Amino acid sequence: MSLARFAVGRLASGALFALVVASLTLLLARAVPGDAALDDGLQLTPDEVAALRAELGLDQSFAAQYLRWLGGLARFDLGRSSMFRRPVADLLGERVVNTAILAIAALIVATGIGLPLGRLAGATSGPLARVVRAASLAVLSVPPLLSALLLVFLAARTGWVPVGGMTSGGLAGAA
Repeated sequence: MSLARFAVGRLASGALFALVVASLTLLLARAVPGDAALDDGLQLTPDEVAALRAELGLDQSFAAQYLRWLGGLARFDLGRSSMFRRPVADLLGERVVNTAILAIAALIVATGIGLPLGRLAGATSGPLARVVRAASLAVLSVPPLLSALLLVFLAARTGWVPVGGMTSGGLAGAA
């Protein structure tokens, strides 16, 4: 199998997987009670709720919503954010730079710490190497959800980073 055929196959399976996950997310969002129009923070009258539901398409059947979503996806239209009342593509464009900066910083830190510790653990057999191997095994054995909850707990306790929401002009951070 050629590299190009392999890459196209992986890309197609990744796109199919993303479509299935997004479809299931849409289905689950529809299955839970409530929607964006019933957000308690908006303080809307029943007529305003009905108008907002119609604007967001929440008054339609699941099949109609799903077909509208698929049509938009085929046109690369990601829709409008019900929270920010703006196109999702604009929101993504604004946030992609910060995401890239965060990813690059994480890669630099992980490489700067991981390579020397990996070399220490692999090239030597002293007590420090055994501690590094045991620590890396312990960290890799913790489920991602548990480690994420631990990081949120540490962030809430220390106040070093915002725990959730937006810090300026949007949702209040939960501390």
